[in-house]
Amino acid sequence: MPCSPVLAAPLRSATFTIILSLLTAAAAADSLPHHRAALPVDLPSPPPALSASGRLAAPDLVESSALLASPAHPGVFWSLNDSGGQPVLYALDASGAPLGPAAGGIVPGARNTDWEALAALPDGRLVIGDIGNNANQRRDLALYLWPEPAPRADGAAANPPPAARIPFTYADQTAFPHLVLRHDAEAPAWFDDAPHLVSPPRADGWTTRYRFAHLDPALPPQALDPLARFHAGSPVTDASVSTDQLRLVLLTYRGAWLFTRPAPGTDFWSPPATAAFAPFSAGQAEGITWLDADTLLLTNEGRDVFHLPLSAFRPAGPLVVETLPLLPALETAPAPPEPAPLAGPPALLLNEYTAVRAGRWLGDDDHAAAGPESRDLRLGRVMGNGGTWLEFVVTAPGASDPARALDLRGVSLDWRQASARGTLVFSDSPALAALPRGAILTLATERELRGERGHVVVSGSRLAFEPRRGPDGWWLHLWTGDETLVESGHPISDEHGTNEDFQVRLRDRDNRLLMDWTGEGVPPLSGINSREVMLLRGDPTPDIRPDSPAYGDATSSTFGAPNRWTEGKGKKAAGGAEREQDLTPLRAWWR
Repeated sequence: MPCSPVLAAPLRSATFTIILSLLTAAAAADSLPHHRAALPVDLPSPPPALSASGRLAAPDLVESSALLASPAHPGVFWSLNDSGGQPVLYALDASGAPLGPAAGGIVPGARNTDWEALAALPDGRLVIGDIGNNANQRRDLALYLWPEPAPRADGAAANPPPAARIPFTYADQTAFPHLVLRHDAEAPAWFDDAPHLVSPPRADGWTTRYRFAHLDPALPPQALDPLARFHAGSPVTDASVSTDQLRLVLLTYRGAWLFTRPAPGTDFWSPPATAAFAPFSAGQAEGITWLDADTLLLTNEGRDVFHLPLSAFRPAGPLVVETLPLLPALETAPAPPEPAPLAGPPALLLNEYTAVRAGRWLGDDDHAAAGPESRDLRLGRVMGNGGTWLEFVVTAPGASDPARALDLRGVSLDWRQASARGTLVFSDSPALAALPRGAILTLATERELRGERGHVVVSGSRLAFEPRRGPDGWWLHLWTGDETLVESGHPISDEHGTNEDFQVRLRDRDNRLLMDWTGEGVPPLSGINSREVMLLRGDPTPDIRPDSPAYGDATSSTFGAPNRWTEGKGKKAAGGAEREQDLTPLRAWWR
């Protein structure tokens, strides 16, 4: 980033832009411009893994969540820890080695609630973004402005000045948490006299750009208005602008976007600017900056350092602008009447769901340390473990005809987690009229799920019951974006997979419970992290209830197949007996 003359006064007139995520679905028109570029054709699947070129050696830098090339000190790079750590900046070289006593220096006057971002101002100050908002309910979001120290000095500066705090809110956040808009930023950059900030998209892949009117700590908190959106398609975790301000890179969990414009002041997301995309896998990469004019430097939360040459980028389709619908705020919609308590055994049981976060791996992010159990039976070992998916078993013990045990037409699937909630309503399609007892039903937010070698595991929906094919004939699958099967509703948020007290329930068209709230946060089930799945460690019998101790977490999964686990108290339970669910009692009706 360019180093401009020092500004003597606060940046009262600067326009600081922040890019955030938005969750959308069919509803009223959204007046903001939506920018999109088609991905290059024939992208490799899975994306190629980058080879690490170094390691973050600072012992306390355990979760690098941003990376910034110093504009004042060539060869120096700044990083920081994710939420909850000390308010510390770390100075590194290009290999990840710490530099001097200022490396690991505390930023006075600052607090690390959820640090996610770094940028530099032309007046020599660093911008630290305390802007992480995973639960979508923070009221204390802020930027910190701090003069950049000299990391190669023999001693730390005496009495460093306190950081200036710039508090802000979002003009379109009317509830905490807001149940549709995701106000969670992660990545900043400065260009055209304006700092910018980028955050992960949610279920529909759009990010939203907001603007600061000033960077003056003496003024009251400002409310940021949304400006525009771009379809990044995957969580955006950092951003960086080239020194000549003609190239903007956005880091995602599936690769990186590169935008090139003809001159400063023109839009990075509109013609004549062009877009390119580099597919790659680098673990949970959350830091990117320019090493030189032809190379980018990346870091991940596994402490790896990577080089990404610009030659890895492939041209994307032309940048276009379109108008899309915007889902109205859920908090303004009337809540459905509370259904009557479930009188008997549930018609379905929640059998399994993945809580693996985008950019993480089931079981262990370290490929060398990951054992054979850190994989899915059907998907294999893939980043994100297939995205957001749920699995149910049709039990319907009271059905008179087991071949037509469950009618899913008009059924509502309510979901909730720490930061959001919503409802999917299934259509009146005949394909949903007769789900057989003993069937495994999976739901996924991705249209296509691919295994570790790129093979397609399932595409779209598949609801044909074919028991003569063997166990796979009992597996039914529904893509939640299938408009012939899902009539309306709010896409299941995949902010971090489904690992924040995620729960679901099902109601029939007459608002009678088919299955009560089940999932993490229903005692005694708790503690599912972003590298695990929730699963039923037992047979799906009529006595299973949401509070059953048989529900637990695991580091392996069986998408679309009976659960497998090791007997014992721990999720790895070394030395215990291997078990597999027995569904034959539910399927005994079929001959």
